Amino acid sequence: MAYNTSAKSKFWSADIQGKGRNRDHDTLLHINKWGGSEHRRQPVVFEKGDPSLVLRIVHALSSRCGPLVVTPDSGDPPVVAWAEADLKKLIRASGM
Repeated sequence: MAYNTSAKSKFWSADIQGKGRNRDHDTLLHINKWGGSEHRRQPVVFEKGDPSLVLRIVHALSSRCGPLVVTPDSGDPPVVAWAEADLKKLIRASGM
């Protein structure tokens, strides 16, 4: 995983690569208008990438941030991820 931030903290991004048998799966995570604060709510955008990896990341984040909604740009219905949710069921239900 590689991180990047702009000189004036206008954005933060991470290039994320899957592990093990998922090593061919990747995605790019962006936080625009970041401003350097970890204590402010931020919209998170995933550019391209593997939908199941995106859902795995959001599921992991939900244990720290609370329930999160994934709104696919494909037009598929939104998916709500929360820490106690069964990840495999979320991925199957989402069609990702």
